[in-house]
Order: sequence, then C-alpha cells, then structure tokens
Amino acid sequence: MMVFHCGAGIDIEPCHACGAFSTKLCDYPIGKGETCDIPLCDDCVTTIGKYDFCPIHALQFKLGRDNP
Repeated sequence: MMVFHCGAGIDIEPCHACGAFSTKLCDYPIGKGETCDIPLCDDCVTTIGKYDFCPIHALQFKLGRDNP
C-alpha cells in the first residue's frame, strides 16, 4: 500500500492494527485525563456511541471493564 500526504511537518502514523492510513485515535481512557490514542483506520476502529476504540479496548468496553 502506498500513502501520500502533502505539507511540511505532517506526521501521520499508520493504523496500529493493519498498517493502512489512520483517520482516528482510540478514545479509551488510560488515566490522568489521557486516552490510548493508538492510530486506527476506518476499517479497524470500533465506534460505540461517540467513542472510537482500538480492537483490545473495544473488547474491554463490551465486557464492561473500566467503561469511560
């Protein structure tokens, strides 16, 4: 896969799950007001309500562990 982006200083990380172009970050809270922030593409993200989760945190949320 080839990804192009233009502009100086733009640093776009690939999707943590599959390596594709990332468009979202995991919103799972990890403490002290911070979130997981793993980069994810539209195919690998799980959106529940207004939150976007990586695969591991989506499972934790669905199992009722530490819901945000």
